[in-house]
Formats: sequence, C-alpha cells, structure tokens
Amino acid sequence: MKKRHVLVLFAALVLGGGWLGAAPARAASPAFGTQFHCTWGAYTDQQRVEVIDRLKWAGVKWVRIDMGWDAFEYERYKISGWHVDLADRCVDLARSRGINVLGVLHRTPGWANGNRGPTVPPYDSGDYGWIAGWVAQHFRGRVSAWQMWNEPSNPDAGSWDGDVNQYVSLIRAAYPALKSGDPNALVLFANGAYQDDRFLRRAYEVGAKGYFDAVATHPYQGQGDLPPETPDNGTIWRISHLPAVRQVMVDWGDAGKPIWFTEFGWTVHDNWPGIDYWQLGVTGEQQADYLVRMIRYTRDNFPYVPVMIWYKERAWTGEEAHWAGYALLDSELRPRVAYWWLQWYYTYSGQAG
Repeated sequence: MKKRHVLVLFAALVLGGGWLGAAPARAASPAFGTQFHCTWGAYTDQQRVEVIDRLKWAGVKWVRIDMGWDAFEYERYKISGWHVDLADRCVDLARSRGINVLGVLHRTPGWANGNRGPTVPPYDSGDYGWIAGWVAQHFRGRVSAWQMWNEPSNPDAGSWDGDVNQYVSLIRAAYPALKSGDPNALVLFANGAYQDDRFLRRAYEVGAKGYFDAVATHPYQGQGDLPPETPDNGTIWRISHLPAVRQVMVDWGDAGKPIWFTEFGWTVHDNWPGIDYWQLGVTGEQQADYLVRMIRYTRDNFPYVPVMIWYKERAWTGEEAHWAGYALLDSELRPRVAYWWLQWYYTYSGQAG
C-alpha cells in the first residue's frame, strides 16, 4: 500500500473514530484555505500550476494571494502591465479550479512615502484609496475578498511601521473605493498577528466602524508548540483568546460581522538551545494533528469564523527552517503529513460539511 494511502487510513481511524465515512454528522466546518505566494518571482509557471492543483486535491476552497501596491503602481497612476498580467494568471489559476481568492493589498511604493520603505504608510491615504479602487474594478467578480494590509497591529512582523490612527485613515480611504470597484467583494479589517483585542478596540475608538465587512486575525500560538485548545491566559498570545476580539465587535454593534483566520499554522523543525518561545517547532505528525484539531476546535467553538487560511502552501529551497516548516508542501512540492490529513478531513471524513 502506498504511503499516502496508509496516512489517509491512519487519519481516518485515529481521528475519525472509525472507518472512512463512518463519522457522525456535525455542524459544517469552516472553509479551508492556504496562503499562495503565487505573485512571488521565485515561482515558475509550471510550479504555480502544480501547487494550485495539489491545493485543489486537498480540499482547499480559498487562497490568499499577495497583491503588492508597490508592484502594481510603480508611479502615481501608472500601472505595471507585467505585474497585472502575473496577478491575472494567479487569480485565474485559482478560479478555474473552483478556488476563491482573497487578495492582500499592501506594501507602499516609494513615490507615495518618500522612499521610506514598503512597510511605512503613505503620506496621503487617498493614494491607497486610488489603488484599492483600481484593483477592485480590475478583478471585479474574480477576487472574492480583499484584506486591507497585513498585520498592522504588530510592528515586529515587518509589514507595518505605522500606528492605529494611520491604519484607520488608510481603511477609511480604501473601503469605499473597494466597494465602489466591486460591491460584492468582502472587505477585511487586518487586525493582525495573534488575537489582539486591544488594537481592534482602539481602531473602533478612532473611527474604524463602518469601514470593513469582516475582521481578520492571525491565530498563531505565542508559544509555537502549544496545541490549539490551550486555555486562554488573558493575553493575545492564545488562540482561545478569540472571544475577547469578538466581544469588542459586539460592544461596537458589529456582532453580525464574521471573523476570518487569514493566517495560522505550526512549523515543523528541530528546536535548538535558547530558541524563542514563538519559534518552537513540532513534528510532522503533531503538525497534522494540530491542523485537524484546529479545524474542529474552530467549528465547535467559534461559529462566527467561516474561513480559516493556513500559512503556507510550500517551502522554498534554502529557506530558513522556521518559515519552511509551516508549508504543506516541501521545497520539491512533495506533500507533508499535514497535507494528507487535510485531504482526509475535507474529502473523506464526512465531517467537513
């Protein structure tokens, strides 16, 4: 029997409590997605096709694709035809396989902030509003959701060097432009790393209400090897702290809006002496187990989370071990254990719907 079939059967027996298809009916699990760094130059077209096909076979329903503002608009109102063509190919690859696209619009071009780097907000939020309207119109009906920037609550993440007031200014410019360009696209507030209820509350206080359709969080564990169900300790560093984020939305009258997990995961690697808690790795079997447990934990405890997106799709040759370890596929695009368990859950277990 081939290795993949052994893994699928083992997952069915251990996780499902019986043979394939024998699991009892449950509430629908969230739709599952993955990051897809399709617009990165390290990808070849052949690899893009191979990866998106593997994601489809695993039961993936969403991909999260980087949409670099600095790549699209190289000068004010001047659009890069080359990059648009690449982004079009990436979006169409997913759509042709029945996979929805979440676009992440981030990275400031140098002309918009005095060449201070792509993580520094623009001088004029209206410039971000202009590109938001442009991409929404161009990808209308093809990109189903937009995330306004990446992890603005966490300056250590290396994606945002601004404050909450600047972020709210940005989304107040972008949201109406995105909705004008594509009224049917869902627009996400990028609350950011971990379950940061404080950042979200502050954003509401300075005017964020009414400028998003859903809140995105990145529920990594602050200690990287903790299982998903680890109880809340009152900090933002636990997945179980999500109800505090939800409570902020309830307090501000947004109980009807969903929360999306737009990055989460565990990384496979050996641990070294003195490693930081957030970098702690797990085994391949633990990663697979935690992935399925996270889906179930979300399904059973957070009914307001309709979509959860794993970080990430693949590893890269020569990549640092911590980041490579998150991937469902290794650098040769071979599936890891977690891939097979994901496929089992959404394809064979009878528990996904």
